[in-house]
Amino acid sequence: MFSLLNLQSLFGLIVIIAACWGLSENKRAFPWKLALGAVAVQAGLVLALFAIPGSQGVLAAVTSAVDGLSLAAAKGAQFVFGYLAGGDQPYVVGNPNALFTFAFNVLPLILVISALSALLWHW
Repeated sequence: MFSLLNLQSLFGLIVIIAACWGLSENKRAFPWKLALGAVAVQAGLVLALFAIPGSQGVLAAVTSAVDGLSLAAAKGAQFVFGYLAGGDQPYVVGNPNALFTFAFNVLPLILVISALSALLWHW
């Protein structure tokens, strides 16, 4: 389960915390409990998400829900913006990779996620 890459990641984590302590103006007031607590919470989340047998199914369900939301936002953007958001093109397309526009493909998804999170926040 553990490999040399895990040891490298642990070493990198120690170096980052040591660098934060080294760059701190007041080394005596460095929040060691907060830093080590954050690392412990992160390690707990990794174990909860990847070590528990049923957690892969939960992650797959969350992924499919987000993919469904993304697909619905893309279809709505195609309905509103037509060919600009990836709908049927009214002209011959020479390079289909050049059809992606940030404003018509990504921003509608950001708006949907923002509206959904605002709605759930006030629920």
